[in-house]
Amino acid sequence: MKNARYIVCALMLAAACSGAPSSLDACHKSCDKQGECTNATSLAVFQCKTQCDQTKAQLEDADTLIEHNCNNASSIKSAIYDCYADYCDPNLAQNCAQEAYQVKCDPKL
Repeated sequence: MKNARYIVCALMLAAACSGAPSSLDACHKSCDKQGECTNATSLAVFQCKTQCDQTKAQLEDADTLIEHNCNNASSIKSAIYDCYADYCDPNLAQNCAQEAYQVKCDPKL
């Protein structure tokens, strides 16, 4: 279940732009938030972040996809990061991130 969350996260996260948090940053933030919400041990949070690191290539691909599709990739990326920082429920965070991309993306023509 956790692995599926990171794969979905990778598919929905935003572009890598200077100043904006990366998809990897958002994945790590999701681990921190889940740790806070569930009172997880430091080891559990570390393991979660290790899974993020193991999906770094997929996260970078998601960054590239958003960068190629959205004129406002930096703001999309920040909005997605905020989703993972704000919600304890991983499903709500994923829905928020998906909406940030689908609704807020200013498409490149």
